[in-house]
Amino acid sequence: MSFRQTLPLQIACVAICAFLVATPFASLLATEINAHDFSRVAQMAVMLISAFCGWKLVSSQQGTLLPECRLFVAAVLTLAATSTAMAPDQGQALRELCLVIGMAFVSICFAHASIAFTARYLLAVLVVGAASYSILLVGIAFVAAITHPENRLAATELFIGYDNYRFYNHVQTVSLLLLAAAVSAASTRKSVRWLAALGLACGFALLWLSIGRATTMAVAIASVAAVAVAGRHGWRLAKSTAIGACLGLLIWLVLMFGVVSQTAPNSSVPSPSQASQLTSDHSRFLLWGLAWDQIKSAPWFGIGPMHLASQVNIKAAHPHNIYLQIAAEWGVPMLILIVSAAAYGLWKLARRIRGCADVDQKMLGLGLWTTCLAIGIDGFFSGNFVMPISQGWIAAAIGLALAWHRSQANEPGLTRRVEPARVAPRISWGLLGFFVVLSQVWLIYEVAPEARNLQAHLTLVQNELAANPRTNPRFWSHGWFSP
Repeated sequence: MSFRQTLPLQIACVAICAFLVATPFASLLATEINAHDFSRVAQMAVMLISAFCGWKLVSSQQGTLLPECRLFVAAVLTLAATSTAMAPDQGQALRELCLVIGMAFVSICFAHASIAFTARYLLAVLVVGAASYSILLVGIAFVAAITHPENRLAATELFIGYDNYRFYNHVQTVSLLLLAAAVSAASTRKSVRWLAALGLACGFALLWLSIGRATTMAVAIASVAAVAVAGRHGWRLAKSTAIGACLGLLIWLVLMFGVVSQTAPNSSVPSPSQASQLTSDHSRFLLWGLAWDQIKSAPWFGIGPMHLASQVNIKAAHPHNIYLQIAAEWGVPMLILIVSAAAYGLWKLARRIRGCADVDQKMLGLGLWTTCLAIGIDGFFSGNFVMPISQGWIAAAIGLALAWHRSQANEPGLTRRVEPARVAPRISWGLLGFFVVLSQVWLIYEVAPEARNLQAHLTLVQNELAANPRTNPRFWSHGWFSP
């Protein structure tokens, strides 16, 4: 591709990588809004950039669909349009639809950028960013202990750039396995591999510190599954993950017994009966029950995209389960389509990994496969598909996986590559890209009045709708709305 053709991809790639790596730090500069809302605003800017770049991509007819994808895309768009049209608050539903479309184009742009500039280089950027963050946080804890030994730093104060350390756990579901893949690949530059190894250990230390059970379960199951997919190469990845987890445990022990406190100073400890009512397990069961009730009330097209946030409860604006969330808000047929497509994609990626002759490429593909699997497992227990930065990391991981799969299409010994369908006329692709750009422009226009005076909007929601001081993030940090 010429420089003129790759320039939009370069712009999108820089914007996406900056969003993933720099947003937690940049949010510290926005003192008037919290990190979740800052990252949402930044995400909308990145989606608009990706939409414009994606428009150039499809207008040049490089973004063709494989035959097996066309029917799936048509079915998903039909169900999505129907769910949105039938929603009680079509404006809120359309926000969610535009958000999904925007993140899909982020993934598409990242996939094409990975093909144009090699996935290994973009993966290195994400690895360095993820490792640097976890190393920085552990370093801050030790520096604070040395300079102020009389005051132990609270664990909840350590995760800069995230309103809730659980939001960082969602990112770790992606980043920990990418770091393990970088450590396992022999072709990784020595300096990057050492940084990835240290970042992996520090990342696990932060995971143990925050007691991230869903992320731990997702990473563990995905690591075991890697062995089933790739045999000894899977053992290599699982071993790197296990060593990082053990080193992280040692760092965590040092942190816990002399550096940080698990709770904030002067915090009251609940009684056993109170604790049982405050555990996230109890909250999840409540939220899952509410989502199940909504599924039964509208099984075909759901209650409307984002509309679980209109059912005000004391716990959360989403059910901490992406599968129940899709079924409740978009309908059971949409859930079946999405899960079937995800399972089919993982199966095809696994086949391509088994047939790959290049060991380094096999390790890279395996790392991406385990990452995608872990994302799906974590989504069963958490809100990783709801929070802006984790949405970006998920889109990037899927984009890298798509790019790796396509890059291995002509490897010897693999099944013959299915050729793309006949290219549609340029005007049709250009029209599609135009509507995607229009969706992102509308989204920014729609939320601009709220974003310009966000504190007033959140206070209004907090006082008149939620009637409690606890934030319940969905679109904004106070995600409730009244249809």
